[in-house]
Amino acid sequence: MTAAEVIAELLDEADRRARLEAVREAHASTDASYREETEARDSLADDGLDP
Repeated sequence: MTAAEVIAELLDEADRRARLEAVREAHASTDASYREETEARDSLADDGLDP
């Protein structure tokens, strides 16, 4: 493995970590109305009907 390949992998991993952190922040910043809506939809997920 060349030094350039190692650096590329390190940069890719840093980018991946940044994207995952952005997703975590987005999930943490949802407002109450969004959570209420998704909970209401989740309650319908097991309605016994075939998809």
